[in-house]
Amino acid sequence: MAELGLLGLPFPADAGGSEQGPVEIMLVAQELGRALGGGVFVSSTVFAGQLLTRLGSAAQQQRWLPAMASGALQASVALYEEGARYEWQQVQTTAAQAADAGYVLNGAKALVLHGDTAGLLLVVARTSGVSAERQGLTLFAVDAQSPGVQVQGFDTLDGRRAARITFTNVAVPADQVLGTVGEAADAVEAALDAAVAALCAEAVGAVDALLVHTAEHLRTRKQFVAPLAKFQVLQH
Repeated sequence: MAELGLLGLPFPADAGGSEQGPVEIMLVAQELGRALGGGVFVSSTVFAGQLLTRLGSAAQQQRWLPAMASGALQASVALYEEGARYEWQQVQTTAAQAADAGYVLNGAKALVLHGDTAGLLLVVARTSGVSAERQGLTLFAVDAQSPGVQVQGFDTLDGRRAARITFTNVAVPADQVLGTVGEAADAVEAALDAAVAALCAEAVGAVDALLVHTAEHLRTRKQFVAPLAKFQVLQH
C-alpha cells in the first residue's frame, strides 16, 4: 500500500503525500472494502492523518507524516472512553501541565482502532473544563512505548483490531502538543467525519463484493437439478 502511494494519499507533497481529497480517499476505501483489505488505512492515514495535517505544525508534520506515508509508522487516534458511546466530547482523560512546560496524562481510552500496532497515539485529553464540554480538549502526540502507557489489544466484531489503552502519569513534552491548547474539538470533529465517510465507502465496496459473490453462487450452485437462481424465494 505504501509503494502504491495509498498510505500518504491525503498528506502534503513535502511530507510524502499526493494531496488528494475526500473523493479519492473514498474511491480507495471502496476498493479496499471490496477485498476486505483496508488494514490501517482508515485509522492511520485518514483519521490520524487528518488530525496531524489540521493541527500539526510544519515541524510536527515532517516528524511523523513521511514515516506514516512510507509504512514505517502507524498512528491511531485515542478518542472514545468507556461509557461515553459515541459522545466523543465526554472526555475524562486529563492532561495536567508539568513544571517543564510539558504535560502529564492520566486516564483510559476505549476502542482505539489498531491501537495495539500503532507506534504513535494521538490522544484527546482534557486540559480544562468538565466532561462533555467541547472547550478544553487538547490533542497530544504520544509515543506508544512511553512509560505509563498500557495497551490491551482485542479483535472487533468486523475482524479489525482495537485496543483499550490506559495512561498513568505519562509525560508528554511540550513539542508534542498539537494545535492550540484547549481548542482541538473542531479538528477532531472534522477528522472524525472524514473517517466515517471513508468507512461508509469501505462498506459500499464490501456490500458490492458480497452481491457479486452471492449472485455468482446462485447461478452456479445447483439443487434439485436446477440452479439456485431458479427458486422464487432466492430471486426475491
